[in-house]
Amino acid sequence: MADEDQNRDYKAEWMRERERLAKLWAAFESQERELRSLKDRIEGAERTIADKDRLIVSLKDLVEARDRSNRNYELELIPLRNARAEVAPKIEALTRELQIEKERFAKLFGLAEDLDEELRRRQREIEVRDEWFRTNVGVLRRMDAAIQERERMLSELRHREYRPAYKATLERLGRDEEGPAPELSRTP
Repeated sequence: MADEDQNRDYKAEWMRERERLAKLWAAFESQERELRSLKDRIEGAERTIADKDRLIVSLKDLVEARDRSNRNYELELIPLRNARAEVAPKIEALTRELQIEKERFAKLFGLAEDLDEELRRRQREIEVRDEWFRTNVGVLRRMDAAIQERERMLSELRHREYRPAYKATLERLGRDEEGPAPELSRTP
């Protein structure tokens, strides 16, 4: 029995060892999975770090290029600042002149508007006068014809000879202002 007890003890110990080994194996596999997971994370982190390093290098290159460009701009800006200092008084003078010219232009524009309004008013007056003339041109022509007829008649009278009694009648009229005027006779 001792062999049997010992066999049972060995078997129980073997079973405990087997359970312990199974637990160790499970723990080992768990750690192995965790190790693989950590290795994957490390590889991902290393790739990210490598990407970030490349990004940092490119950003450094970009910053250096920008710094060079800024230095070049600064070097270009120095003469421009000097030129600006030289032309600033000229710009101020031109600005004052521009302001004066603007004021003159405003006055001139106001005068032009006044003249334009006067022109429109005069054009309206001319249109009214022309309308009146178109309406009354016939009357004016008839009046002109009447005046010309009167002139012709007067001209004819000047060229006719009057009898000598004309002079006597005029003298008598001059003495006798209150009496009726005698009729003048003409000779044909």
